[in-house]
Amino acid sequence: MPIAKSFDATECVTLPDPEPFELSVGEALRRRRSRRDYVLRPLPGAQLATMLHVAGGITGRTQGYGYKRLPLRTFPSSGDLQVPEIYVAIQSVDAAAPGLYHYRPVDGALELLRPGSHGRFCGWLVSSSRSSKGRPR
Repeated sequence: MPIAKSFDATECVTLPDPEPFELSVGEALRRRRSRRDYVLRPLPGAQLATMLHVAGGITGRTQGYGYKRLPLRTFPSSGDLQVPEIYVAIQSVDAAAPGLYHYRPVDGALELLRPGSHGRFCGWLVSSSRSSKGRPR
């Protein structure tokens, strides 16, 4: 049973340590707002590291299922047996080149799966009017 998925022979980007997250869930929800005025500067790598860590990082270790250091993650799962994987489409981050990446929580690294800008394709994936004819290349 793998503890976390990893891709062999890929280029890795080591992210900075996550920043402290000291907001309560209630306060974060109260302050949450949608923004339509996007800033035209790269996202700092530490902010990306913090978002990824909060979404699926390792918060501790325990024994179980024959492992001495089974990772405890930030999301609930049935005994860590159904672990979601996090993939990131990076367009503008100061710590990584544009591309599609897999987040490796064991060491907080990004594994490059496909270099380049994939914004149009990702937009197509999430649009409500997808069709096989309209797929961007």
